[in-house]
Amino acid sequence: MGETFLGGVASPYIGRLANDALRDGFTTRGYGPYFTDSHLIGVPYKKITSRTFRPAYVISLIWIVSLVSLVAYAVLTGAQQLYPLPAVMGLVPVALAFLVYLSPRQATNRTRRQEATSINDLVDQPQDLVLERSNISQVTYQFPMISILMKSGEWYYFGVGSWGSGYGHSRKRLTVLLSLFQRFCSQSPPISMFDRRRNQVEILSKGEIAS
Repeated sequence: MGETFLGGVASPYIGRLANDALRDGFTTRGYGPYFTDSHLIGVPYKKITSRTFRPAYVISLIWIVSLVSLVAYAVLTGAQQLYPLPAVMGLVPVALAFLVYLSPRQATNRTRRQEATSINDLVDQPQDLVLERSNISQVTYQFPMISILMKSGEWYYFGVGSWGSGYGHSRKRLTVLLSLFQRFCSQSPPISMFDRRRNQVEILSKGEIAS
């Protein structure tokens, strides 16, 4: 028999982490964890996120370069009036509009259109992580991070962040992701899954505890 597809979730607000410290940043921002009854598969959507945020970055860069150039010109020439300054400052709300609203919304829509809904959909997706379910020892959730401990002692980390207009969307995606992890861990044989919040531990799925 073939693998059974349990589901998956793709979002620009989900990412793989280099380690267990969010401050060290995402190795991939824009990610899709997918689950079958025997594998956890990771698909990066970094290119989509990068493309959608490019206009915001370009406008911000133009604003910074223009402002620095005007300040340098004023210092060198002693000019009292900088006529281009209002136009340069006008780029600020434009850049913010892209960063806070337009780019996050576009990234969300494009990523969701690429979200796989079956095992066949995953064949053409660029996978960068495939974990055997039988090799996973336990899963731990501690907002905003999900940690996976392998029986070999190796760790894998996923983070769920939010910025701009995406706070509500990221919370919904997190809820879906946790539900999928719980379903994945509840398959036979079960994998231990813990929810650590406010120094309390809730057992979401009871399997063999790693020694």
